[in-house]
Amino acid sequence: MWHTPVPVFVVVTTRAKGQEACCCSNLRIVSSADCFAQPREGRMEALDSLSVKELKAKCKASGVSQTGEKATLVWRLKLQARGAMLEDGRTPFELKSGELKKVAAKMGVNPMGTNDELLEGIVEKLEAATKTASSSKTSTAVDVAKRALALFEDADYEGILSLGSDQRVSKDTDTATLQKCYRRLSLALHPDKLRTFDRATQAFQAVVTALERLTEPELHVDQDDDDKRTKKKKRISRSNENCVRTRVRCPRCEVPWGENASLEGLPEWSYNVMMTGLRGWTCSTCLCEFGCASAIHECRKCGTRFDYSPDQYHSQVDCDKCKTTFGFWQFPMSDRALNEAIAEAKKTVEVNAKRRAAKKRRASAKRDDDDDDQDDDGEAKFL
Repeated sequence: MWHTPVPVFVVVTTRAKGQEACCCSNLRIVSSADCFAQPREGRMEALDSLSVKELKAKCKASGVSQTGEKATLVWRLKLQARGAMLEDGRTPFELKSGELKKVAAKMGVNPMGTNDELLEGIVEKLEAATKTASSSKTSTAVDVAKRALALFEDADYEGILSLGSDQRVSKDTDTATLQKCYRRLSLALHPDKLRTFDRATQAFQAVVTALERLTEPELHVDQDDDDKRTKKKKRISRSNENCVRTRVRCPRCEVPWGENASLEGLPEWSYNVMMTGLRGWTCSTCLCEFGCASAIHECRKCGTRFDYSPDQYHSQVDCDKCKTTFGFWQFPMSDRALNEAIAEAKKTVEVNAKRRAAKKRRASAKRDDDDDDQDDDGEAKFL
């Protein structure tokens, strides 16, 4: 994990790449590049509230026909958002009329219809083929989800994230690698993907928790208790020039977090606490517990998603798509509120460590009992 330049009495350890080979890296479902490109029906529903002019602008940017009434424009954008892809990597919407008819005829779609009818037919054929091809992958994902739940019972967070890697990861693995493993697993094990598995939600939460536990900061206070009364704690002071409050979304339901702070009962400086990794929150919509490492982060200007680590909070970053350079807003926060947040974070880390140790003891005791039972069975058969 990178160094987090938060107040001087907060220390975050540095991570190095792990070298130990992973014994359970059996997940080969999606590439990490796909993790940020999945559309959501909830976000598509917002199209209905746009004007015709705005819809046409979206159609133009997406390479979709701009002709027709509002309902037709919305329908086309939603059809495109379903993400159907041809074998050559193009979408059906990139085809010209003549090529569209040839592709439709080849796929068993009546080529005599309108372009919209051809597009709908091709998308449905592609989705049916994808569903058939992915049935085996779904069963693999269910197996991985079950394995993640078993590892979570043993508090083996390293083992959980290792399911998405060729190598065994650990708490010393760099944050970028841990997040890459997390992205692959969270996409493959998302409850929307594993509708047939009744414990998909718990498996997804296990993956989120594993990342948060392995990236949580190790906190300590620089001053002893006796010095606290005589020494004034130092704080990082910086301007908010070129800084914005970036959009943070729940990793499961993708609902924005903390944007209506007053309605949610959160002080504005909750953004500081979240982005420095001092604590996480529970989504009020889907009840997923997450922090800044597992959350979805978006560029405020173009909406492009990016990986985030607490060390970036006092830095400027560049958006890969719109090339905008921006920093992260720092809301005013009193010394008392900051000290309470740090004390709470330290207490949470200690509680989590105790819980993990207890889980590991129970898991070890269970394995010993199982070994004893096997020994007894073997002795009985010998006699």
